[in-house]
Amino acid sequence: MALQGTLKDFSITEIIQLIGQQLKTGILKIRRGKNLAEIYFVDGMIVHVYSNYRGKKDLIGEILVKAQLITEEQLERVLKIQKETLKYLGEILVELKLLTKEDVLKVISTQIYETIYDLFWWEDGVFNFDLKLVESYKKIPFALSTEQVLLNILRMVDEWSEIEKKIFSPHLVFKKVLPIEPKTSETITQPT
Repeated sequence: MALQGTLKDFSITEIIQLIGQQLKTGILKIRRGKNLAEIYFVDGMIVHVYSNYRGKKDLIGEILVKAQLITEEQLERVLKIQKETLKYLGEILVELKLLTKEDVLKVISTQIYETIYDLFWWEDGVFNFDLKLVESYKKIPFALSTEQVLLNILRMVDEWSEIEKKIFSPHLVFKKVLPIEPKTSETITQPT
């Protein structure tokens, strides 16, 4: 085990920054009770994340269906192919021309940012970083700079405090409102 400790001693920012600066390859595991998150690094770049507590909402296929980029039926078909071939879901989606590489990369980035953003709010827990070979996506090369991820997440954390000032409840559900069509001179009736 190359690096281990508690989040009370070292923040998630310090840990990720160290791994990135040292250009390490391996898996960072962060555990708080039964909750586990893993961040996969190749040469100091983030290539993948996993969490056992975010559930289905964190799975790439579910994110794609929710974003209406693919249908449930397409996801089921791709999952069946994945089970038979053991290929990455994103690679199959691109091979079948259901999505572009760019679409897949956006979803992977979103998954990484959301998982690491969650970790910024963990005040306690333990971590360990194992130096080991990490397999990255072959057909869809992907890696995020640790510095860029940290800067963006720190910005998100800063902005959250401003959002909290304007939203009185974390349980609000926002609904998209269709724009009101402006009245034209033909539809406005003049009083006589």
